[in-house]
Amino acid sequence: MRVCMLTTSFPQSRNDTQAHFIYELCAALAKKKILVDVICPADRHAQKEEVWEDIQVHRFQYMISRRWQKLTAQGGILTNLKSSWIARIQWPIFSVVFLWKSWRYAKKADIIHCQWSFSG
Repeated sequence: MRVCMLTTSFPQSRNDTQAHFIYELCAALAKKKILVDVICPADRHAQKEEVWEDIQVHRFQYMISRRWQKLTAQGGILTNLKSSWIARIQWPIFSVVFLWKSWRYAKKADIIHCQWSFSG
């Protein structure tokens, strides 16, 4: 069985505390020999493709330079949309890139699990 986890928030490194519960859910599924693909945005420092204990993590870049990405940084999407005009400009771009990346992996999955209303 294969699960595609669509989320706007996933730890960017092993020491990151952001959305640790999503990682724990994926790790529990992987222990049951379920193939897990996580689709999430990348920050400046995260690798685009990596494997964490049998979890395939696929991060996408939604701006030409990762350092310009403001939408999913510190505080999350809703907070950034309220406070940053740059984040508001990035929203449509983010949406299209997330949809494209999600489609690419979700079509191979038996179950699609979404961790945010936008992901759904």
